Amino acid sequence: MFIQGVLQAAILVVLARALGVTEYGGFVAAAAFITLLVPLAGMGCGFLLVRDSARNHQLFPEAFGRSLIILAMTALPLIVLALAVGHFILPSQVSAAAILALAISELIFAPASELVARAYQAFELTGRMAFFRAALFAVRLIVLAFLWLTTRITTTSAAIAYAGSSIIVAIVALALVARELGVPEFRLNGILEGMEDGFHFSVNYTAFRMNSDIDKVMLAKLASPATAGFVGAAFRLMQGVMLPIRALLEAGYARFFNAGVQGTAATINLARKWLPLPLAYSVLTGVGIFIFAGLAPVLLGQDFGSSVLVLRWFAPYPVVALLHYGLDTMLTTSNRQRFTARVMLAGAVINVGLNFWLIPILSWKGAVLSAYCSELVIVTAYLGALLLSSGTRPMIAD
Repeated sequence: MFIQGVLQAAILVVLARALGVTEYGGFVAAAAFITLLVPLAGMGCGFLLVRDSARNHQLFPEAFGRSLIILAMTALPLIVLALAVGHFILPSQVSAAAILALAISELIFAPASELVARAYQAFELTGRMAFFRAALFAVRLIVLAFLWLTTRITTTSAAIAYAGSSIIVAIVALALVARELGVPEFRLNGILEGMEDGFHFSVNYTAFRMNSDIDKVMLAKLASPATAGFVGAAFRLMQGVMLPIRALLEAGYARFFNAGVQGTAATINLARKWLPLPLAYSVLTGVGIFIFAGLAPVLLGQDFGSSVLVLRWFAPYPVVALLHYGLDTMLTTSNRQRFTARVMLAGAVINVGLNFWLIPILSWKGAVLSAYCSELVIVTAYLGALLLSSGTRPMIAD
C-alpha cells in the first residue's frame, strides 16, 4: 500500500505539472464525477465476494463468476448515464471523449481489477492484493510519463491513458486469478439475490465516494476549475499518505467478517488489537501534513500554491477518517450494512446540501467545512450503534 501511495503521488505530480491548475481542475472534476458512479458498477459485488469466499473458500468460483456478471450488467448503463449527465455538470473543457474514456476505465476495467484484488483479500493473500492494486497505478504512471515526455498531455489524452492502462491490467489480472484461485463459474441463478445483498454495500460505498469527491465537481461549477484543481490536488496528496491506514484495516477484512458472525462484541475485541497502530499513524500523519504542506508547490508547480492552506485545513482529517473507516468496517462485517448504508447516505446528503450553501459564500473553505460536518454525523451515528449493540448476541442482517 505504501508503493501504491507513492505511485498515486507520482501520477498526481505528472498530471498537475502537465495540465496546470485550471485544466487539472477540469480533469479532477471529471474523474470525481465518474467516481461517484463507481460503487454502482457491480452493486457491491466485491464486498460480497470477500464475505462469501472468506467464510467458505469452496464458494469462490461461483462467487467470482457472479460478481463478474453483475459488473457487466451494471456498468454499461452507467457509461450511458455518465455521457448523458457529464455534459451538463462538468466544465466545458472536458470533452465527451474524455468522459467516455474515464467511464470505460473506472466503470468496467478498474472494477474488474479490484475484483481480483478482493479475491486475494478473501484468501488473506494481502501481498497479492496489494500487488494488483499497485499494478494499475504503475502502468498508468508509465503511460502518462511517456505522454508527458513525448507530447503535450490534455484532459482527453490523460483520460485515454487511464482507459488503456486499466484494460491492460484487468486482462492480465483476470487471467492470473483464474489460474491461481480458480476459474469463475458463470451461473445466472442467484444473480438477483446477489444484487439485492450487495445493494446496501453499494449504497454505502456510493455515499462514501460522494463525501470524498462531490466537492470537486461542485467546486468546478460553483467556484472555478482552478479552485477544484488546487483543492483536488491537496486532497489527493492527503489520501496518498492515508493509504497505510486503509491497508492495515483491509489486511484484516476477512478476519473481521469471520468475527462478525459472532456479533459486534467480537469485532470490537478484534478491533482493539488492530487499531492502536493505525491511530498512532493517523496522528503523526496529521502533524506531518501540517508541517510539510509548504512543499506542495515544489512538487506540483507554483500555480498550486493555494494547496498549502488547503492541506493545513485537512491536517486533522486522517484521525477523523480512521474513526470512520474503523467503525464502518466493524459494523459492515457484523451484518449491519443496511444501517451503515443509511448513515452514509444521510452524511452524503448533508455534505451536498452544505456544499451548495457554503461554497458560494466561502469557496473551498466551505467544501472543507462541509466534509468535516458530514464525517462528524457519520462517526457519531456509528459509535452510538456500536455502543448500543456491543453487548448483544450475534446479529442477523438488519
